[in-house]
Amino acid sequence: MNRPYRFYLFISSPDDVRAERDAIEKMCSDWNTVHSANQNVVIAPVRWERDLPAQTINGSVQNYVNEHLLTKADIIFALMWKKVGEPTEEHDSGTIEEIEEGIRRKIPTTVYFITRKFSPTTVIPEHLEKINKFKKNYKNKGVYRELETGKELSSYFQIDLEHHVKTLMNKYETVTVEKIKEVTDSTSDKSTGTNEYWYEKSISELINKFLRKAMIGVNYRKGITFNENCYIWKSSKNINHEASVEVARKAREYAFNEKYGNYYYEGDLRRNYLKGWYQAILHIFKVLGFSIDGKKVIGVGANNGSELVEIFTDKKHSTIEVLDLSSTAIENGRKKFHHVLFHQGNMEESPLTSDSYDIYVNLRSIHSSGVDYKQALADCFRILKKDGIAIISISNGYLAPDKPGSKDFFEVRGLYDSETQTFSAARPYILGSKILSKLQNYGFKKAGIMTGETEIFVYAIK
Repeated sequence: MNRPYRFYLFISSPDDVRAERDAIEKMCSDWNTVHSANQNVVIAPVRWERDLPAQTINGSVQNYVNEHLLTKADIIFALMWKKVGEPTEEHDSGTIEEIEEGIRRKIPTTVYFITRKFSPTTVIPEHLEKINKFKKNYKNKGVYRELETGKELSSYFQIDLEHHVKTLMNKYETVTVEKIKEVTDSTSDKSTGTNEYWYEKSISELINKFLRKAMIGVNYRKGITFNENCYIWKSSKNINHEASVEVARKAREYAFNEKYGNYYYEGDLRRNYLKGWYQAILHIFKVLGFSIDGKKVIGVGANNGSELVEIFTDKKHSTIEVLDLSSTAIENGRKKFHHVLFHQGNMEESPLTSDSYDIYVNLRSIHSSGVDYKQALADCFRILKKDGIAIISISNGYLAPDKPGSKDFFEVRGLYDSETQTFSAARPYILGSKILSKLQNYGFKKAGIMTGETEIFVYAIK
C-alpha cells in the first residue's frame, strides 16, 4: 500500500550559516513539489527558531530542543562553517549535541562543512579547533561532506536526501501488520475489522467480494462506472442479466456500507478547520444573493446527514433531506437527526421527485468509485427547481498518519484514487472543470468554481 508518509527533517547549525539553512528548507519544498506525488512522501523541515514551542523553559534550552524537536526527527542535516555554536552541559556545542544525539538514536544524519573562505579576524580559534576535532572523530564514518558553493550544497543535498528517504521507506515497508493496526483500528470502519484506512478501501474490490459469494458468474471491472459494468454483462450468454444486475445493486450497497456506513468523522480533514470548512458554501450563497432561509435542501451522498445539519441547522425553517446509497449510514442518521428526512438510492437514478428542491448539495461524493458523474448531474438538473442552486464539491485533501504506528496525522492534499492507490493534486481541479462544463451544457447559469479549506466547490443556478 502506497500510504503517504511525512518525514521530519531537522536542520541543525550555528547562526553563521543562515543562508544555507534557508536554502535547505527551500530545497525541501522543491523536493516535495517534484517527488511527493510519486513517492508518497512529504518532507517537513524543522527549525528550532520557528518550531520550538513558545513557552517558559525550565532548565536547559538544548534539553528542550532535544525533547520537542529531535524526538520527532526522522532525518538530520547539520551545517557548520566557522562557528561551532555555544557549549552545552555535555557537548562542545548545541549543534554537535544534536548530531551526536541523532547518531546515537540511529536517525539518518548528514553534516555539511562549508569550506568557503573567511577573514581570520572573524573567527574564534577555539571554534575551529572543536570543528576539526569533530571531523577527526567522524572522518571515516561517512557522516559528513565538505563543500564550498551553493551549487554543491544543492547537488549533494538531493543525493543525500534521496538516500535517507529510501532508507526510511525500506524501514517502514517492513513494519509488521500488527504495528500498522495500532493506527488503523482507530481510523477504519469499525464494522469490518480490516487494516485499511477508510479512504483505501476499494469499492470495486468490495463489490467483487460480494459477487464471488453470490456465485453469479460476473466480475466487476474497476475504472468504469457501475452502470457501464451492468451494461457490458449483456454480452455474457451464460448469465441471467436482469438477475445479475439486481445482485450487483445489492453488492454496491454492501460496498458503500462497508466503506462509508460507519464513516469516522473524527479522522476527517475537516476536523482541522471546524466550521471553517463550509464557509466557502456560505460565501457562494452570499455572492449569488441566494437566501437559504426557508429553503428545501437535498444532500446527495450526504451519509448520515451530519454535514448538512452543520451547515443548515441554524437557518430558519429550512427543510433538510438526505439521499444516500448506504443503508447503514441512513440508519445511523435517522437515530441521530430526527428532523432530517432520509431516502435510500443512488445519485444517478434517484427516487426523488422532479422539480422539488431549492438547494442541491453533493459534497465529496460525486467522484466515488463507480459513480457516473454525468448521469448524476443530469439527475441534479431533474430534481432541482428553476432558479435553484447546485453546489458540488470534490475532495482536496485527507488526514493521513505520519508513518505506520504513528498516531500523529498530517494533511495530504489532492484526491485519492483507491483503484490506483495514489493521490493527485491536479485531479480535483480537472474533475471540477469537467463538472462546471457539464453544468453549463445543461443550461445552468452563474456557474463557477471556488477553492475551500478541504475541497473544491463547483456551483451554478438552474
